[in-house]
Order: sequence, then structure tokens, then C-alpha cells
Amino acid sequence: MDAVIEDQIDKEIRDCQFFSIQCNEKLDVSTKEQLSVIVRLDRGAEVVERFLKFRNVSTDRTARAICDVVKGVLSRYSESVKAKLIMQIYDGAAVMSGHLNGVRTLIRQDYPFAFFFHCAAHRLNLVLCQSALNIKEGYEALERALTEIKDAPRTWKEDTVDRAD
Repeated sequence: MDAVIEDQIDKEIRDCQFFSIQCNEKLDVSTKEQLSVIVRLDRGAEVVERFLKFRNVSTDRTARAICDVVKGVLSRYSESVKAKLIMQIYDGAAVMSGHLNGVRTLIRQDYPFAFFFHCAAHRLNLVLCQSALNIKEGYEALERALTEIKDAPRTWKEDTVDRAD
């Protein structure tokens, strides 16, 4: 199954004029750092996105090691990759975006047209993920407040009767 999908993506890369890669690191449930590699290709008037691989990078997260992983993933695809890769997109982590020894610089050594762009969407994604953690607590607090408001007339009546006695 993987080979069929990879062959289809390889064909799409061969047929496209240009493409870009986007990489992002994320902890998985076993607390191992996983690097996702995604390509975006032009298909005439539309841009399509294809997921390529997850790779475990928790043992060595240096720029050289991550660069080797990215190049290893790309090596599976068409030889025309070198001329067609025009953009690399990463977050602002120094290991990825460093202009002296970051992944972006190391990739440019083999893919000279692959210019670096910062992915501002990573920051938005981090904010949304962090915010989502507090949603359940917010709903629970709202539910408690609504219960108090709903029960207020009964509680007020009971307090009034108790004071009258």
C-alpha cells in the first residue's frame, strides 16, 4: 500500500513544475519526537498537499541529523526533486531556521533553489492547542455557575424559611 501511494506522489512530483516541503516536530504519545514531512505541489491552478512520512528524531535532534532525515525522505522520489524544490517551511526553532547551521542552510547545500520561509501557522497552532486544554475546565466552571443560578430561587426560598423559624 505504501509503495502505491509513494509511486503516485512520485508521479505528482515529476508532473509538477515546483513544490515545497514543510517539516514540523511533535511529541507522540510515547513522548518520542516525530518529524512530519509534507510536500505542497502545484497542479495548474491548484496547490495540493501530500503527507510523506513521520520519522523518529528523538535520538538525535541536531540540524545535521534532521537534514539527513529530510534528504532521506526526499531521496525516495524523482531525480527532478533538486530542481523543483523551491521552498522549505519550518517553525522558528534555531535548529530548523538557523541561517548558519540550521536545517534550512544544510538543505540549501543540496537543493539550491529551496528558499526558507517561516511558518507563522505553527505559532497559531501552538496557541490553539494550548487553549484547547482549558476548554473542558471552562465548560465545567460554566456548568457549575449555571447550576447555582438555576438553584438560586430554591436556595433563596429555603434560606428565607430557615430565617423565619
